[in-house]
Amino acid sequence: HSAVCLALLPGRCPTGQGVPTYRPGDSIHGMLTISVRSGGWSHSEITVSVLGKAFATQVGDGSSCLTLMDTAVSVAPAGRLGPGIHEVPFSFLLAGVRGAPLFESYAGAHVTIEYRCDVSIWRGFFARELEDGAGFSVEVPSPPPGGAAGSRAMTFELLPSPAIENYTARSSHDIPNFYVTGQFLSHGTEEDPNTVVAESSGSLEGAVTIVSSDVPVKSVELTLLREEGVDPSLLSAPVRRNSRLGGYLAKVSGEVCTWQVVDGDVPRGTQVPVYVDLPRLCSTLREEKLRVEFEIKVSVYFVDGFVVSETFPLYLYRGV
Repeated sequence: HSAVCLALLPGRCPTGQGVPTYRPGDSIHGMLTISVRSGGWSHSEITVSVLGKAFATQVGDGSSCLTLMDTAVSVAPAGRLGPGIHEVPFSFLLAGVRGAPLFESYAGAHVTIEYRCDVSIWRGFFARELEDGAGFSVEVPSPPPGGAAGSRAMTFELLPSPAIENYTARSSHDIPNFYVTGQFLSHGTEEDPNTVVAESSGSLEGAVTIVSSDVPVKSVELTLLREEGVDPSLLSAPVRRNSRLGGYLAKVSGEVCTWQVVDGDVPRGTQVPVYVDLPRLCSTLREEKLRVEFEIKVSVYFVDGFVVSETFPLYLYRGV
């Protein structure tokens, strides 16, 4: 049978997962391989369509989307193809609609940003239309907030205090005496001094110290969280705005991953280094209609079942 195969040439930022990765302004090249059975057939103009969309979903109310990229590339005029294998190259510039900025590829619970190329060859009313397509990933370089002002240490401490964000105990008498300190290396400056700034394709570095504790420590864990914000105007049903996200509807998607950085009780005062590689993520997105933001949670587990944790904002940027 006749068939068409669309393939994109590897990008300059290959992911190693079979999906080519590009950056805005790149010239993307691809190839159509068309196999024609004996006899050949006529076709209409062959066009490759390139679409980039940001989908915002709300449970039970369908989805809406923003069009980020919409390009049609004419690769062959209407004509006739004879039997055999035909290779047709094509290329296009990665750019947003009317010069608008592109967002990084992302697949979340309520926000999805995706890019793909598709081709369809119409061969008349009595022949099957030939179709194929391929997705690709987009990375958008961004400087760290505050510019390249160097690194700083974002320090924190955990104490048995009502100000602690989250703890589990049967009563106040069950709360042990403890003092935990730590720090994260932050590669930029945000308005909130408690924000950790890191490169999205890099790592988190820091240290944790159990200064004192009446109860043995079972473990210390870091949890990467993501939070998605959607402007209510994108959704089909009325929703309540969230003041903490600047009027956006907050959609907490939960955990991305967890790392255990301390296993078992450690000598008091010992500084335990922290170094974890971040999973493949998009950088922090703060746009007019959509937001994708991250947090890092530090949790200390004690052998008696008591747990204390605190969460800090995490700003991810894409290195140039």
